[in-house]
Formats: sequence, C-alpha cells, structure tokens
Amino acid sequence: MVSGRLRTNCPTDEELLVLGEDLMLWATEETNELRCRFANWYTERGFIDKEWVRMIDTPVFRRYYEMARAKLALKYLDGSVNPSIGNRLLPYYIPEVKVEERGILKYKSDLNKEESKEEMKNLSDLRIQALAREGRLEQQ
Repeated sequence: MVSGRLRTNCPTDEELLVLGEDLMLWATEETNELRCRFANWYTERGFIDKEWVRMIDTPVFRRYYEMARAKLALKYLDGSVNPSIGNRLLPYYIPEVKVEERGILKYKSDLNKEESKEEMKNLSDLRIQALAREGRLEQQ
C-alpha cells in the first residue's frame, strides 16, 4: 500500500524508462491474473488517472505504452477476455479498429445527410406542385 502525499507532477525521464520496462513486463508476463486494464497497473504503483495521462503523453513513456497496449490487445483477440467485453474495448487496444469504425460512421453520417437533403428537395417539390394545382403558387 502506497502512503504519503500524492505526486503532483510527472516522473523524470529516468523513472519513466524504468516504469515503461515494468509496464511491458506486466503486459507480457504469463500469469493467472487477468490483465486487461492499464488502471490495474498504474494504481498498484500509486499513480492516479491524471498522472497516468501525463505519463502516456511523454515521448519517453509513450513508446512503452503503445507496445504494452498492443500486447494487451492479443488477450482480446485470443479470447482470454470475455468476448462481449473484448469487443467493446477492442478499438481502444487496436487503434486501427477505431479508425475503421470512425470511417464507417462518417460514411453513414454523410450518406444520411445526402438522403435528408434529397428528401427535403422532394418535399419542397411536392409542396410547389400542390400549391400550383390549387392556384396559390403566385401568392407565395
């Protein structure tokens, strides 16, 4: 159990190198413990979310984080993690999945926008036709 005052800044580059190696070991170590969340690693070492975010934003630590993320992704692919949870978190651990999903969502959104524009044009045309039939087109 860690005690004392919480850290208020990011560890030094030297500390980040040691922590990065530790993270890689944690992500790749064979164990019966299910390791699928980085929060388990950093909270065991006394870090809080804000500190974790600062750490992964540093170039020194970022490389270890990305390598560990790729290693953890294998657990989602090999079925070590319950498939329903794995499917939900897969985009987080495999960035290519997130990029592909965003591309699909953007395509669907663009398609819906085009369909909406077409529907509005058709409704406008129908309104004009109805007004013309009633002889009220000139009043509009």
